[in-house]
Parts: sequence; C-alpha cells; structure tokens
Amino acid sequence: MRTICAISTAMQPGAIAIIRMSGANSFAIANKIFRSASGKDDFKNKYMYFGRIYDGDEFVDEVLITFMKAPNTYTTEDMVEIYSHGSVISQRRILNLLLKNGAELAERGEFTKKAFIGGRIDITQAEAVADMINAKTDMSYNLSLKAFDGSVRDFINGLADSLKMLIANIEVAIDYPEEDIEEISYERITNTLESVKNSLDEHIRRASTSTLIKDGIKTSIVGVPNVGKSSLLNTFTREETAIVSNIEGTTRDMITEYIDLEGISLKLMDTAGIREASDEIERMGVAISKKAIKDADLVLAVFDYSKPMTEGDKEIIDMVQDKKHIYILNKVDEGENGEYLDHFEQNAKYILTSLKTGEGFEALKDMIKEMFLGGEITQDDLVYANIREMDLLNKAHSAISEALNDAEAKQVYDLLIVNIRGALDSLLEILGEKLDSEILDKIFQNFCIGK
Repeated sequence: MRTICAISTAMQPGAIAIIRMSGANSFAIANKIFRSASGKDDFKNKYMYFGRIYDGDEFVDEVLITFMKAPNTYTTEDMVEIYSHGSVISQRRILNLLLKNGAELAERGEFTKKAFIGGRIDITQAEAVADMINAKTDMSYNLSLKAFDGSVRDFINGLADSLKMLIANIEVAIDYPEEDIEEISYERITNTLESVKNSLDEHIRRASTSTLIKDGIKTSIVGVPNVGKSSLLNTFTREETAIVSNIEGTTRDMITEYIDLEGISLKLMDTAGIREASDEIERMGVAISKKAIKDADLVLAVFDYSKPMTEGDKEIIDMVQDKKHIYILNKVDEGENGEYLDHFEQNAKYILTSLKTGEGFEALKDMIKEMFLGGEITQDDLVYANIREMDLLNKAHSAISEALNDAEAKQVYDLLIVNIRGALDSLLEILGEKLDSEILDKIFQNFCIGK
C-alpha cells in the first residue's frame, strides 16, 4: 500500500500543527528531512525527539517527531507524526517536503480506512470517528464515543452468532436428513428468531432517538413578516444572528444555525416571512420558506398574538398540519387576540411567549424535548446508529420477521433458511464484512483529510 501524508490539524495559524505519515516508507522519508538535536539517527519506537526539518541544507522549522512501528499504530502501519509550529507556511512546506521525498497526499479518511483494512477497527468504529469529529453536542459526542469503543460491534456480533448457529443447525437437517442426528425443532427456531427480533426492536427504537440527537432536528421557524421569527432565532442562539427590525421583509434569505438544546442538536432555519411578495427576490425567499416547511422535522410557527389574524397566518396553519409543529403566540406583553386558538386544530401544541422579555421560552424548550424524546433521557437510553446502519438494521428486522412467519407456518427448511441468511448478511454488512468498494469509498469521503 502507498505511503500517505496529510496535515491533521486545522489549516490555520495556531500554537502547534501536526503532519502525519503512514506506510512502509514513512521512516525512510522522515529520516531524509529530520535532523535530531542530539545527532541520533536510531530512533526508538514511540519516543518523541526534538530537532529540525531541513530541505537540503535549508532550515525549515524546529519540531518534535515521533516514529511509531507497525502493527501497534492507528493505521496498523509504520507511522510518523511531526509536531511543528502552527504557521500555515510551515505546515505546507513540511507537507511538500514529504511529497517531494516519496509520500503521496492522503485522500479523505484514508488513515482511518487503513485502520479498517488492517483489522484494527470495524466499519462502525470508523464511522464513529467521523461523527466524533463532527459532533455538535456533548450527548452526540458520547454516543459516537460508545460506538468507537465497540458497543455496536458487540451487539451485532451477538445477534450474528445466534443466527450463524441457527443456520448451521438447519443446514445439518437439510444435508443429512437420514443421519441419526437430532433434528432442530420449529419451536427452537421460532424461539431463536423471536429473541433476535426482540433485540432488534429495542435497538432500532433506541437508535431512532439517537439519530435525532446525533444528526439534529431540522427546525423551521415560519410566520408572516414581523411576528418575531428572527427574535426567536436570536433567543435560541443568544446572539444577534438575525437582523431584528419592524420593517416587513427584512429576512429574505434563510438563516441556518445549530444550537445545543441540553443534548439535542437543533438545526434552526429562520425563513423569510410568508406573504404576497413585492419583488422577485422576496418571492424566491418565500418559496424557500415553503420548501423549508416540507423538509423540516419540526416547524415553529410564530404569530403576533397582539394583532388580528391575517390570511397569511391561516395559510401557515394549513401548511404545517402534516408536520410536527408548535404554535408560538408571541408578543403577549402587547396584547392578546383569542381568535388564534379558534383556528388551531384540537389538541394543538402552543406556547404563549414574549420574546422581548423571555416569557415562555423555557416552556418552549421543554415542549420540544417532550415532543421528540418523551421528556428526560439519559445516555444509557441511547445507542449509536447512522443512516446506513439504520437501513441495514431495518432490512435485517424485515428478514427476521419473514423468517418467523415461515417458521410458524412450518415451511420447509430450504425456504426458511433464505430469510435467515438475508438477515445475517444485513447484520454483517453493518460491520463492513459484506461491503463493496464503492460503498466503502463513500463512507470515507465523509472524513476530513488527515483522519
């Protein structure tokens, strides 16, 4: 495999930068450009050495360097890490020196891909690395950390082992029907399949909640102009993210912000006011607002409770009916107009607020948590799963359900085993044992270069 290199820290000025290299030629390439301050050139495994990087006779930077021998490294290959000053110029010059001396620039996620190919981690742990890096809340980070520690692998391996044993017993019954071997009963098959299905049911339920926490709840803030949409966004972010003005149509572009709602990531989208637009630019903004409603997991529909309802208000109520939504009756400090309640559907979720004073905002946050999590939730209630894994979990669940139906109907073993094998294949694909190269490449394209 090729020897790769990349800058692992952010490409911006800082105190220290890390340039890493992995592959069979890592040590030889590093020795061409590094001179130890002590004059040594026989470097011990995983010791840190102080010295200088040179381009021929030209001094480049003063650095610390570590040589790490295979197989006990992140990638399972020989690795070198260079800790330079955090100058962008220094980082680039050292990287270019490695390339000039035979290394190749790493692709996105290639260091972690090498760890997967080398067998140090499975694909769920590799995906968890990317999610740890991109986590937006403490709870999301901790979820990814559990997966990196092997929690998903251990769960899937347990189910896979049960199915492998079941398949082996059924195959014995198929291949040696005349031998004096105790035949596996349909009752035993059913019990095993029910146990696997129940475990999958619980795992999928917990993973569905985790996916919302990890990926964030797409939340659209909508309303007619000048009802307090931007004020709501600013209250969530606690800063002047959006311009607040009494002039209608101030917000024309959709503004997106991520916020941490006590462990839940909300992807807040403040949209243009929905009304009859006065120009083409505003019409485009209104169209984007309507699309944001369709794409949202949650719609926060804001109304000016101090004023009579408008046709735009009524249109918004109609537009959000097939989405999870909360009505926010804002500006209660300026007056109240009860006709809004008459137009809401039965058992509608709504909050009275004054975003100017903060009244009702804590109740709104509690309502969002209750709507998506059923109230308080602890780390132990959650399990990690990304979109790819959820799809495969559902495929495995569907195959197990079909196999259960076959077992209860006492179908012949040759037919029964097909769906059991299908479930096992889906579970093994979660761990990367059945992945083709195209899917593998797509997974690692989500990584940053240097990881």
